[in-house]
Amino acid sequence: PVASLLETMEEFDIDQLPVLDEGKLIGMVMRDRVLRFLKARAVLRA
Repeated sequence: PVASLLETMEEFDIDQLPVLDEGKLIGMVMRDRVLRFLKARAVLRA
């Protein structure tokens, strides 16, 4: 899921995507925050 999210952002050159629950906006996912999370997770696993 995270990889496909980043692929979609790259494909359409967008930095944020909406998070919907039953059609209602409940948040936003931002590319920089996803990348920061992945980097932190990699450091913790090392």
